[in-house]
Amino acid sequence: MPFTPSLPLINGNRFDFSSVAIKLNGKRYTGIQAIDYTPECIPGIVYGQSTAYPIGRTRGQLKMETANLEILREDFGDLSQDLLTVLGGGLFEMNFIVTVTISESLSPASGIAQVDTLVGVRFSRYSMTAKQGPDPLAIKLDFTFMNMLVNGVALLTSPTIPVVS
Repeated sequence: MPFTPSLPLINGNRFDFSSVAIKLNGKRYTGIQAIDYTPECIPGIVYGQSTAYPIGRTRGQLKMETANLEILREDFGDLSQDLLTVLGGGLFEMNFIVTVTISESLSPASGIAQVDTLVGVRFSRYSMTAKQGPDPLAIKLDFTFMNMLVNGVALLTSPTIPVVS
């Protein structure tokens, strides 16, 4: 049977960047220009004696090393002060939660909000480029995270990493 995507009943709107609300440590910063995160789990392939075909695979290890966000310089100033006030410590030492909520208010038939929760976020690199022209100054922040929930479901079940309740 062919896959038939459900269509919104009102005006056909689908998600775009205006459908995304990003909160860092519980606060929404409207100056976030982009966010990119790529969790992956690559299982090990298990071979037996004298066989060219795999006989199984391991669970693998969850890797969440490739992630970054871009935020306007003014909002970064607010973010860094907010994190310092609430969490204390250096910018590359603080752990917090990021929530990415995707919903389309103009088309409620598109379903309930989709929520990614990144747990144990920690910044690891700061990059700013200033150049002549009309574009606003922005900061790119690379980060790592320890776990992720997709609509409340963990990527892997493990009792060793706490998840948000």
